[in-house]
Amino acid sequence: MMISVLGICTIVPKTNNISMLQSRLIQLPTVSLLSGIFATRNRGEAKKASNRAQGFTLIEVMLTILIIGLGAMIVVLNLPSTARFDEDVSSNAERFLQQVHHAREQALLRNYVYGIEFDEAESTYRFYRWYENKWQLQVEPPLRPVTLSEPYYFELEMGDFRLLDNMSEGRDAIFGRDERPEDPDKRIPRPTVLIFESTEFVPFRIYFHNRQAMESAVTVNGRSGIQLKLEEGPQW
Repeated sequence: MMISVLGICTIVPKTNNISMLQSRLIQLPTVSLLSGIFATRNRGEAKKASNRAQGFTLIEVMLTILIIGLGAMIVVLNLPSTARFDEDVSSNAERFLQQVHHAREQALLRNYVYGIEFDEAESTYRFYRWYENKWQLQVEPPLRPVTLSEPYYFELEMGDFRLLDNMSEGRDAIFGRDERPEDPDKRIPRPTVLIFESTEFVPFRIYFHNRQAMESAVTVNGRSGIQLKLEEGPQW
């Protein structure tokens, strides 16, 4: 009995040790599995952060393009209609200034080159874009041709740098010859003010007048070739 009792006593502790060992063995894979999951998750988050730090995502690029497009559309929509202009000298000058601002924005965003042709006898100016080796007339707002109604007119004064002084001898060297056919019925455009991709332009100054009113001339001053200023007061 004592032996059996002692035997039983010796067996019971062994059984308890096995149970404890089994419970520990069961717990170890669980801890290892959880550690592996957290480690994988941390590596994934670190990889995403690294990719985000390397550059912009496609969504960010698309949002930037959308914001730029909306800004350009707002500028076009905010341009007053033709009916609002010709009210006074200031309105005509303001319209021209806004059109040049729009052309400079498009030149920068789309890598365009624009030209402005002035016909003082007809009180008309036109915007062109250099495309496929020729000057393309812009007929859509806000760059459509403008003819001032009576009694309004303008005077153009070019700056010191005149790129197209030699146009009568053959086109300027930068853009080459206008390659349209030499048709006497088709007038070849002669823009005198150019707006480049950098938004810089050929220096000029334009005065807007009213023949019938004692108004002071309103001037769009672009003599710097970089900035445009609206000035009111005597011409001299």
